[in-house]
Amino acid sequence: MNAESIPRQHISIVGAGAAGLFAADYLAARGCPVDLYDHKTEPALKLRLAASSGLNFTNSAPPERFAERYGEQAPRFERFLRDDGSAAFIHRARELGIQTFEGSGGKIFAREEDGRTFVNALRQTLSESGRVDFHPGHRFAGFSAEGAVIIANDAGDETLLPFPVILALGGASWPATGSDGTWVEAFRKAGLKTEALKGANCGFDAENLCPDQHAPGGDQRLPIKNVTASFGNKAIRGECMLTRTGIEGGPVYALAAAISSAIEESGSQTVYFDLCPDLDEKKVGDKLLNRKKGESASTLLRKKLRFDEGKLALIRRSLGKNGAAVLSDTPALIKALPVRFIAPRPREEAISCSGGLAFDELDSSLMLISRPGVFCAGEMLDWTAPTGGFLLTACFSTARTAAKGAIRFLGETD
Repeated sequence: MNAESIPRQHISIVGAGAAGLFAADYLAARGCPVDLYDHKTEPALKLRLAASSGLNFTNSAPPERFAERYGEQAPRFERFLRDDGSAAFIHRARELGIQTFEGSGGKIFAREEDGRTFVNALRQTLSESGRVDFHPGHRFAGFSAEGAVIIANDAGDETLLPFPVILALGGASWPATGSDGTWVEAFRKAGLKTEALKGANCGFDAENLCPDQHAPGGDQRLPIKNVTASFGNKAIRGECMLTRTGIEGGPVYALAAAISSAIEESGSQTVYFDLCPDLDEKKVGDKLLNRKKGESASTLLRKKLRFDEGKLALIRRSLGKNGAAVLSDTPALIKALPVRFIAPRPREEAISCSGGLAFDELDSSLMLISRPGVFCAGEMLDWTAPTGGFLLTACFSTARTAAKGAIRFLGETD
């Protein structure tokens, strides 16, 4: 359907996070009037917060590898990403005046130091389009007996929204920004299958990593650079962060779903950290030979293996104050330092959530099968992916899929 043939009936979007804004952007660019509702006073709070430290839009991974990042939902995402994947995302960013560059691991970033430039450009485009009306102070309140979407304002007054409606209600991470997961109960009451929202891409509390506040680096967040974290048959290399209670960071996030499931089933789990991923065990041992008289183990590890403060603090916390000495005499431990993970950090601290609305409840256009005219998109759907550009791209692709479905629905019912 071309832009000229699109009916001019308003389309409602509930949820003004990333997916809601992407859907509104797609619709407004094609001439559709949009009513955008959110219970916060301004849109895109979570996206702005994430963008404040540099916005990782998407990833340069080839399409077949890209879809694999969504695990068991890979076949579905292969379809979503076909027309609305990383290439389309980058193209839209450039249309908004944002130039991009590729960083490590194929991560695509905005050239602007502050990724909020993209968020501001998107919001400005929606505002200047004259087609998007933002209605703050309105929350999703459930479904009517006839299946219509109900929203309620801060005073408790309820409104039935006409079809079509796109729901982009988010997960339950960073609830202060609006994604609080309160919609789940209403969906369950309506007989819609949902999986429990759990923290994904999260850090973990670890056994014996309680900091010694009197030791160097004892009470700090310290980067642990160039390590490989291993759990089960999967190993992920990157940079971690030693926290007051445990470890977080890219490699841990990538393993988080498997670790969390194992902890839930059978208690604490051991994750192994290779502190020298570029050297095999023999080469590590060779480098630690011929220790000078009076040279401390920590100095030896710094000089010979270039250990940073993060690695040394991890060693002290996991093996005790004499950990460096133990490690310098045991190269095998350097290649596989065991750290016992006790529990994931609270869901509210997670970068994203797993769980959500089951795809079985949706057709290929992300419309609820039992409620024609209601579409769903973004993190409220039951998928998960690692960081590295895959989270925001999923919001982009599912938002556009739902927006296209809403346009088709209008055409069929006009």
